[in-house]
Amino acid sequence: MGVKYTSQSSSGYDSGSPPDDGTQSEDNKCKWSVIKSSLTDVLETFSDAINTELLAFFDFNTNAQPGNYTTLTSDNGKTIECTGSGTITLGAAATMTTGYEVTVKCVSGTETVATSDEIDGSASNRTLAAGSSETYVVNSAADKYLIKSENIGTTETIYSIAISSAGVGSNLPSGWTTDKNGTGDYTVTHGLTSQDVVLCSTADSLFSRIATASSDSVDTFRVKTWTDAGVAADIPVFLRATFY
Repeated sequence: MGVKYTSQSSSGYDSGSPPDDGTQSEDNKCKWSVIKSSLTDVLETFSDAINTELLAFFDFNTNAQPGNYTTLTSDNGKTIECTGSGTITLGAAATMTTGYEVTVKCVSGTETVATSDEIDGSASNRTLAAGSSETYVVNSAADKYLIKSENIGTTETIYSIAISSAGVGSNLPSGWTTDKNGTGDYTVTHGLTSQDVVLCSTADSLFSRIATASSDSVDTFRVKTWTDAGVAADIPVFLRATFY
């Protein structure tokens, strides 16, 4: 999508008609030149104008920008594909007009999004990390931008491992280790610092046993097992950890 659609109207149409009194005169002659200029040419010009506006409106091409760039009215509905660390400046909201919408996608590096207007009530610039994107839309007063949607660009990696009752891990990714802290208490060191992790653990399915897992620090998480009576016990655990 590109420039907002502007309604078109015909011009040059001759709404009058020649005299229809049966006389044979120059005005009553049916000539192609008269029809063409008063009707056919008018319709052709009108349809061409509509076609031009529609082509601009439905322009969905991505706008690739390797550096600094200021968005234009023709970027309405488009995605600005940022391939280098730079600053994308959103065009003045009053010029873009109400409903103008543009998405900024940071493909690599770190992208700054700035504007002379506010973004979601803040005058501060926005910072997009690689893989993330935000969509901005001009508000109803046409004096600031709103964040319509955002994608922080996270990816997930799932690991499935097993821990024996002695605390020995199996199916461990390279660099991972397991340690037994005490009865039914194990620590898994993964080394994936600054990661958000969601853990799902199950005890040996042959028994009514309970297992829980929680993040212990930036590079470890802890697993604890109990019997159904709530007593700590050494129980084999099958663990699934999802990292974001």
